[in-house]
Amino acid sequence: MSIVSRFLQNFTLEHALYMVLVPSWFLTGYFLIPFLHSGNAGYNLSLDFEKKIAYVPVMAIPYVSCYIFVFLPGLIFNNQIQFRRGAISLLTAMTIAFLFFIFYPVRLIAPAPVGDIDQILSSIPWLHDNGWNAFPSLHVTMATLSACSLLKSSRLISVLSIATWLLICASTVLLKKHYVLDVAAGVLLGAAIHFLLVEPVLKKEGIKWRL
Repeated sequence: MSIVSRFLQNFTLEHALYMVLVPSWFLTGYFLIPFLHSGNAGYNLSLDFEKKIAYVPVMAIPYVSCYIFVFLPGLIFNNQIQFRRGAISLLTAMTIAFLFFIFYPVRLIAPAPVGDIDQILSSIPWLHDNGWNAFPSLHVTMATLSACSLLKSSRLISVLSIATWLLICASTVLLKKHYVLDVAAGVLLGAAIHFLLVEPVLKKEGIKWRL
């Protein structure tokens, strides 16, 4: 039985509820919080060496792939308890990040697109936050949550998930969407939430690390 077939077999109303709630909460915070800081300068967390980091348009590909990557664990770990805990972990990560976005508003205005790929990226309306929503990187937080779960799937998926996670983390800096400190904070937040909320369930069910 394929992963998708197994997911559909286990699909319940609760699955549907979380599939609506998670992206809805994300888009609500992502869109509304920048309006709270209209006219403000925001904090700058740039480190000296970051000025030398090149802008790499092609990294728009792994950057956008994050929005698929974060939902992959839900296909694999899809019984009701696992799915519920995964969804709650994402909602928790978003809520914590939103509180930082509101009370510690870090801002990084990305440069104008210079390549075809990042021009496509910049044309997606819901990715526009005018440089806000920076610390911690919610992009990296969610990717870290996903990677931690996928490391408990299979050896092949574990290797691919690490590669994807690294590319996503790098893309946030190479597209000038986040400072390095944003990324570090995102990794720590994602890992902490995984070990507090998700790992206890997977461990109780005997699901081991596969890498």
